[in-house]
Amino acid sequence: MLVLNRKVGESITIDGQIKIKVLGDFGRVRIGIDAPKHMQIVRDEVIEKTQRVSKIEPNCIKERSNANTRSK
Repeated sequence: MLVLNRKVGESITIDGQIKIKVLGDFGRVRIGIDAPKHMQIVRDEVIEKTQRVSKIEPNCIKERSNANTRSK
C-alpha cells in the first residue's frame, strides 16, 4: 500500500487516468476522484455489505421456499 501525505487542494494521479484530490479536512478528510466513466468507483463498505447480503440471501430464499411447500 502506498501512503502519501497531501494537503487540502493537492492531488495525485493514478495511471494517467484517475485523479484523487483532497477537497477538505473537517474532522474527516474529503476526497474527490476524477476517473473515466467506464471505471467503477465503489466504497469498500458498500462492497462488504453487498457480499454479506449475497451470502445471506440465498439461505433466506431457500427457507422461504421450504416454508411455502410445507404449508400446502
